[in-house]
Amino acid sequence: MYRQSEVLIKSGFDVFNVVSDTVPDEVEHGVKILSSGYVTNNRIKRVLFSSKNLRKRLFEVDADIYHTCHIDQLGTCLKLKKAGKKVIFEMQEDHPYSLYWKSRLPHFLNHFFVCLMKLWMSYALKRVDAITCVGYDTYDYLVSWGIDKKKIHVIGNFPIVRKDYKLTREDYMSRENRILYFGLIYSYSRQEVFLEALKKLHVNVKYLVAGKFMGNELKTYRVQTMNNPLWKEKVEFVEGFKHDELKDFVKENDIEIGVLTIPKTKAVEVANLLVDNGVKAIWNFAHTDLNLPDNIIVENVHLSESLMRLSYNITRYNEEHEGK
Repeated sequence: MYRQSEVLIKSGFDVFNVVSDTVPDEVEHGVKILSSGYVTNNRIKRVLFSSKNLRKRLFEVDADIYHTCHIDQLGTCLKLKKAGKKVIFEMQEDHPYSLYWKSRLPHFLNHFFVCLMKLWMSYALKRVDAITCVGYDTYDYLVSWGIDKKKIHVIGNFPIVRKDYKLTREDYMSRENRILYFGLIYSYSRQEVFLEALKKLHVNVKYLVAGKFMGNELKTYRVQTMNNPLWKEKVEFVEGFKHDELKDFVKENDIEIGVLTIPKTKAVEVANLLVDNGVKAIWNFAHTDLNLPDNIIVENVHLSESLMRLSYNITRYNEEHEGK
């Protein structure tokens, strides 16, 4: 978050981060961090009281553009819009369907709450200025809710390597076809769909899966997935491993690209470990810069740059269409 904020600051923006805590206001790396003066772990109290306190501080800031990704704050988004503010909502790809696997309620109650949330979200999101999402699955169901396509902006995958990176045809043709999935495995990872796609390819692709099954549907989805004939045929599965086993896994599987989506306190350590064991490129989402050898390709992902461009385009569009 801080690195993204720094990009906005360097581009001439004043950046405020309003948070639910009781810590005194402070400035860190140029970001003005404002406390709402209220914090709770109770979800009901968070919805009822945290929003009220946050809203008060948000209006004190009197910003030109407000940005959030929290469903709890959709009511706040509507109040900001009513006050004439520009609002961007970052749509996480599992909203609101994550209730199906996060909640411990019976399925019929989960389904009821998902439908209820969908109605509320579609009502609120139709009224914000812009919505960002990371994939076209999310884009499609937002459109199915009746949200204007022009309002939805898909921020797709960033390039994994720099523009000046060159790969010879000989190197390209000699590489083994391999794909690595690393992380939690649950119904939203759609392993069965991916396996069907691999089946249609006319070349042999090695598919490595390293992670753990999770979610309320753990047992059912695990059994269905691992009994899939394509899983047995195509997949080399490593069911989780310890941090000190990472280097052996990277070496044994000849991994060339590492993706860092970890806290910055561990990013440098893990990046060095990956590089020491043969990784040639790092896709860095961690909130820190990496000092690696010149022959290692690093793509630092600054999501805020896309947010900044989007904010600028909203302002320009409104100026050009004002009075029309």
